[in-house]
Amino acid sequence: MNWRISSRMAISAFASAATALRTMINRLIIRFLHKWSKDTVACSYTACHHGFSSSCQL
Repeated sequence: MNWRISSRMAISAFASAATALRTMINRLIIRFLHKWSKDTVACSYTACHHGFSSSCQL
């Protein structure tokens, strides 16, 4: 009986750790994509308005 409680606790702890890891990875991905999209928009805006891009379409 005691090993069943231990295995349940281990499974629960593993599930909690996996959820925390998944949440952290998702936050990092969102932060990276948000920063990347802001940089891309800023670069393309600057390139368009200073004549650096020949394919500028606003």
